[in-house]
Amino acid sequence: MSTMPNQTEGTNEDDANLSAHELRRKRDRDRYASLSAEQKEARVKKARENRLRKKEESQRLHQYTPTNIAEVPPKDTVWVVVT
Repeated sequence: MSTMPNQTEGTNEDDANLSAHELRRKRDRDRYASLSAEQKEARVKKARENRLRKKEESQRLHQYTPTNIAEVPPKDTVWVVVT
């Protein structure tokens, strides 16, 4: 019969086996879980607004402008195709 230490969820003994990244994610999850419903809704709303703002900025930066097109060669340019 093996004896295992009595560990409860969220104790420091559990956290000892986690990497720094996993520990940070666990703390973030615990912090989010402790928020009230209103605080959670505010975070969701803020994230949604930020996604929309970033999307609009990206679309505005990538839309057609005369400076984005390459110079068009003159009409009397002769193109030679070598096969």
